[in-house]
Amino acid sequence: MKAREIAELVYGELIGEGDIEITRAVELSVAGSGDLAFISSVNNSTVETGASCILVPESYASNYSPCMIKVRDPKLAFARAAHQLHPRKRRSGIHPSAVL
Repeated sequence: MKAREIAELVYGELIGEGDIEITRAVELSVAGSGDLAFISSVNNSTVETGASCILVPESYASNYSPCMIKVRDPKLAFARAAHQLHPRKRRSGIHPSAVL
């Protein structure tokens, strides 16, 4: 999923490269290339992460390269993006213990 698609999904303002491919949603401290992470507070003015894109509060004033998405609620936006990036696997069939 492209960063610009995530920005549209979470109704955010994309700053930076929109064509970056995002493949996972992970915690900020372990994020790397292709990963999406978030910070929930503007107090984190210096972000040290390898994430390709981060979700930040609308009032976040610092820049992050290569990409950041400003949103009203970064935690909620992260949950929405994670749901798209990591869809729930559906189980099919009948459970062996089912009685019909």
